[in-house]
Amino acid sequence: MKKRLLALALCLVMMTSLLPLTAAAMEDYRVNSVNIVADGVKESDDGIYRVNVASWGIDGVNNSGESAFDGTITSSPVCRDEMFSDSSVLTDPPMENTDYYVNFIILNDSKYFLEGSNFSATLTVPGYKIEKLQEPSFYPGFFHVYFKLTKIEHTWQYTVSESGSKLTAECLSCNIAPVTVKLNAHSVTLPDDPFNATVETSENFKEVFSYSDIEYKYNDSGVWKVVDPKTFTPKPGEYQAKVYINSLSGNGGAVARAASNGSPNYVYVKYTAVDPAVTAQTGDNRPIELMLAGMVVFSALAAAAFVADSKRKYQQ
Repeated sequence: MKKRLLALALCLVMMTSLLPLTAAAMEDYRVNSVNIVADGVKESDDGIYRVNVASWGIDGVNNSGESAFDGTITSSPVCRDEMFSDSSVLTDPPMENTDYYVNFIILNDSKYFLEGSNFSATLTVPGYKIEKLQEPSFYPGFFHVYFKLTKIEHTWQYTVSESGSKLTAECLSCNIAPVTVKLNAHSVTLPDDPFNATVETSENFKEVFSYSDIEYKYNDSGVWKVVDPKTFTPKPGEYQAKVYINSLSGNGGAVARAASNGSPNYVYVKYTAVDPAVTAQTGDNRPIELMLAGMVVFSALAAAAFVADSKRKYQQ
């Protein structure tokens, strides 16, 4: 029994002797401020929404008075409650005028983090009001900062290009970059595919808007008819491609009904498909064979006139 007690005592002594070594391996680092800048709340590959950090920085000092810091930052999933429960993790697009919660974990295994005097933490996310939620939590090797995010209600102003192929939406109530969508399509000479339209959007487009599949129309004797690229046999004439744009749920409804300046809720582009046997450059609808025959006749007449003129000069 005495031997067991002695062995236990020795173990306690060894464990106690190791504590100073562990503490010595980590330097104290007092954090005075944390500043985080994000470029939006975005859906991750796993379907969960997170604050996408664009840049961040820490102001602090260690025991030697040095401020240098090297570490990493990780964002938690955006949650619907401030307890960050698994059931509140956001898997749907954020709604306007709704509060959400996020915390960031800053890690550095060599630091024993402490709160500096007058600690402050800021987060900037375009389109959101931000509030520091609670006091940070400091631990050896890492610490947390917490924020509440409220998505700002958008007040959109819409501008459509003169051609009708590009729409720009600018929010007057928040600081997000203008949102743009543009429809591109080009004329072709058959048998090249006339159904070649593509949609080009700004990086932040999908955060607030969605768009329909491309709708194609063919001008059939002055009447525009919707055609299905899978079943319609391409033929010469005028085509139109169109895409309808709608706001995501909670972002103010369809563009057309939300726009104050009467902008449409679609973009479109017109273009043509030309028969290869027709001279598209001049707009001349005569067959190329007829035009070539005419050129041969004119060339023969010119040659005859040249010979006749030469004989006349020789006789003189």
